Amino acid sequence: MHIVDNWKQLFRTYSVWSMILGFIAFIGSETLYLIWRIEADPYPLGLAALVFFVAGFVGRFIKQDVGSAPVRRTLFRMAFGFGVIMLIKSLGGAVYEDVVLPDPTLISEKQVMGQSTPAQLMLAMVRISRKLGSDFA
Repeated sequence: MHIVDNWKQLFRTYSVWSMILGFIAFIGSETLYLIWRIEADPYPLGLAALVFFVAGFVGRFIKQDVGSAPVRRTLFRMAFGFGVIMLIKSLGGAVYEDVVLPDPTLISEKQVMGQSTPAQLMLAMVRISRKLGSDFA
């Protein structure tokens, strides 16, 4: 039983490549963390995956013949560039957070209760949770 007669032709369509890029963007942040322990913001990569999936779905209804090779090439380069920009934005947010936030220090409960503003109390709680390794923040 054959589902698709000429499956190699499918890889010549930009809609299939868009869906492949969408899948890569979808699992990108988890893969970066599991393999290299790089924390990446999943929201820009999720946005890129959504855009790729929608473009791939819409592209299935557009005739993609051999004469449209320059158009396919241009669209693929633009999609790949968009994915790279979202990856940079995702990694940049994680690096920026590490640079801007102060080093976590363990403080006592007495110091936490002595804080006067809610912002200072929240900062103290974040510091404690980071020191203890919790995912509170």
